[in-house]
Amino acid sequence: MKVRFLLRIIFVLPLFSSCTQKSETVPFYDLSTKGFQSMELHSDSISNNWKSVKLDTDRDYLVSLYDNVYPIDNSIIIYNYDKLFQFDYSGKFLRTIAQSGNGPMDINNLIACVVDSKQEYLYLIDLNPAHIKVFSLIDNRFEKPIPIASKTLLTAFCLINDSTFLCFPEMGANRQQCYTQDFNGNYLNNSKPDSILRGGIHLGMPLKVMKSDNQWFCQGQYEDTVFNALSKEPVVVFSKGKSESVEEIVNNKGRKEMVHMNKIFSMNEMYVFSKIIYKLIPVSEGAIEMHESEYAYFLFNWKNHSIKHITSFYFEPLKKQLSSDEMHKVLKHTTSFNHDKIVIMFEDEIGDDNPTIYVADLLSRIE
Repeated sequence: MKVRFLLRIIFVLPLFSSCTQKSETVPFYDLSTKGFQSMELHSDSISNNWKSVKLDTDRDYLVSLYDNVYPIDNSIIIYNYDKLFQFDYSGKFLRTIAQSGNGPMDINNLIACVVDSKQEYLYLIDLNPAHIKVFSLIDNRFEKPIPIASKTLLTAFCLINDSTFLCFPEMGANRQQCYTQDFNGNYLNNSKPDSILRGGIHLGMPLKVMKSDNQWFCQGQYEDTVFNALSKEPVVVFSKGKSESVEEIVNNKGRKEMVHMNKIFSMNEMYVFSKIIYKLIPVSEGAIEMHESEYAYFLFNWKNHSIKHITSFYFEPLKKQLSSDEMHKVLKHTTSFNHDKIVIMFEDEIGDDNPTIYVADLLSRIE
C-alpha cells in the first residue's frame, strides 16, 4: 500500500508522543522485541454468526474497501467523508442519507457516525463544529440537531448509553481530551475539557475508541499508551520501540520510518491491534509516499495482561487459512465501528466490483 501526501500536511500532524515510562502499575510491552507467544486467530472464536453481504450498487452509490461500514441489526450504514448510504442485508440499496454539499442536511466532511441501541436514530459529526446531526431511521429524515458542548470540532464520539455522548474535541496539534455531554449540549459530571487540560491525554488523529467489559478506552495513531477514556488514566503501554517524530521525518526529507498503531477490534476481554511501520519516500517536490514495510498483529487480554503475536488467521466462512502476508490484506479492512459487531471486507476477485462484506456479532471473548 502506498499513500501520497504533501510535506505541508505533515507539519500539522501531531508529533509522536513520548512513550509513557514503565510503571509498576501500568503494564508495559515492547513490541520491537520478538519474544511473544504466537497464535492463530480463528474466526469462530470471534463470532459464530457470520453473514455474507454482496452490495447491489451503481455509479450513484459506489462502495470501496476504504469506506467505513457500520452494521446494525436490520441494515448496514456505509459512509466516507462525502457520502452516507444505507443497505439491507440482502445487499439492496435503501437510500442516500446524506451527501457532500453546503445545505443544512448535507455533509461537508463526515468524520464519524453512531446509532442508538434501539436503532431509531443515527448521529453523525462532520466539519461543522456546532452540532451533532440527527437522522431518524424510523421516519427517514433529519431532525433537530444536538449542540456540541465544547463548540469545537469533534475528532470522534460514541454513545456510552442512549442519553450520553462521549466526545473527543479537537484540542490542537499534540493534545486530545474527552468529555461527556447530554442530548441538550450540556457537560456532564464536571467534565468540561479545559478543567482537565493540564496533564491530559496526548493522542494523534485518527483517534481509536474501544469498549471492553463496559469500559471505554482510547488510543491515538501516534500514541503508545491506551487510556481509560473516562478516568483519563493510562491502562497499558505498547511501546513501538525507537521511532522518529514527524518533525524529524520532514527534516530528513521523508527517508525515515513512521510507526502507526491501529486498532482492529475489541471484545469484553480482548483487544486486537496492529503495529505498522511505513517507509516515507519523497517522490516529487513537496510530496511523499508512505509504503508499508513491516506489520504485526497482536491480541491483548485486558484481564490477565497477556499479549500474543497473531501469525495466521483462519476464516471459517471461506474455509480459508490466511498466512501472515494474506492476513494483512484482510485484517487492514477489518473494523468494529459498532462496538458490538465486526466487519471484514474482502476485495472482489476481479478487482472492479464491490467488496464482499462479512458481518457478525462479536462474542464476549476469544478462546
